[in-house]
Amino acid sequence: MKYEGIVRVPREVFRRLIDSAVTPEKCVEAYHLQRTCFERIAERKVRRRHLTDGGDVEISGRDFREHQTPRPQRPILWDIRGAA
Repeated sequence: MKYEGIVRVPREVFRRLIDSAVTPEKCVEAYHLQRTCFERIAERKVRRRHLTDGGDVEISGRDFREHQTPRPQRPILWDIRGAA
């Protein structure tokens, strides 16, 4: 499937990715660091036809959170030396 349109990402999404002030340069840098994630979200929305009335894609913070894999939890270390 070929898609031609605009993919919009609100500043709020980038605020979660950038620790410092959100500037256009920092947004571009954050995009490149997370490019695969953004592209997969956009592809999924196009496949599911989740488009705006104008045929564009809008990526929300929710889309981004749902796509990220959960971080593995730290293992619990048990000290059984004092067990009877």
